Amino acid sequence: MEIKLSIAICTYNRCKYLVKCINALINQDLENVEILIIDNGSIDNTYDTVSKLITPFPNIRYILESTVGLSHARNRAINECYGSWILYLDDDTIPVENFTNRAKYLCKLDKYDCIGGIYNGYFEAEKPRWIRSDIGDKIARFPSIYECPHNEPHGGVVLYRVAAVKESGYFNASFGMNENKIAFAEETEMQYRLEKNGYKIAMDPKLTVIHLNKPERYNLPALLLLSFYHGRDSLYKNKDNIKVIIFKNLKSFLALILLRIPKSLIKLIVNSNYYIQNFLYDCIHPNIFYLGQLIAITKLFYSKYK
Repeated sequence: MEIKLSIAICTYNRCKYLVKCINALINQDLENVEILIIDNGSIDNTYDTVSKLITPFPNIRYILESTVGLSHARNRAINECYGSWILYLDDDTIPVENFTNRAKYLCKLDKYDCIGGIYNGYFEAEKPRWIRSDIGDKIARFPSIYECPHNEPHGGVVLYRVAAVKESGYFNASFGMNENKIAFAEETEMQYRLEKNGYKIAMDPKLTVIHLNKPERYNLPALLLLSFYHGRDSLYKNKDNIKVIIFKNLKSFLALILLRIPKSLIKLIVNSNYYIQNFLYDCIHPNIFYLGQLIAITKLFYSKYK
């Protein structure tokens, strides 16, 4: 069987969710498709469980990548895949019906070099009442496939032309999750380089998965910490411009005092479904984001000149 599409699921210690993802795929059309399970050094029962699950399927391979880090796992998938296209899925996603057929259609379309999908978040337990119902959703801006900037597709469900990733230098190991360290932007940094190299990037609202909203992330301190991490890891474009980052921090502080606090305070008073957690988050999360940028660029500045 000629492999045209490789689906890569990079995983680390999340066997429970990984099984749901694999089961959703094996019930779909896998003609000319292979599935790669890239285990990034799991110490749970991932190997035993996956080995039993995939035994009847010669087009599903388990691969151990012992160098810890999501970018290393993504790069291993690129080097191991037989397809000319590779679709990355988070291990806690559940592809919807006809997902693989849609992905194969996009490969055949051959119009873009990177195509992001959308995802709908779900909670395993009861959602905290102050959390918005659409949190964890990745929504497309238009009802059909459209060209977009590099930072719109997210890594939970994204399709790449393999040759484009190789020619752009693979994923940067300085970005992305690393064992239990929370980090982001490995796919955004890659897509930034793709865009600079003239490759076309798009979003497809019909390439859809369901994505777990992890309960440990949906409390106020955790959400603010995520804002900090996103800011810290967004410096792939402005590494050498500390003045710009300082200006953004000052501008965000003024916006906090003059705009966000008054506006959010009014919402807190008049809207019974707007809680103190919403007020605090809406007010300060932009400041936390730019603080992450400032700390990261300050470290880069001192390491460069010391």
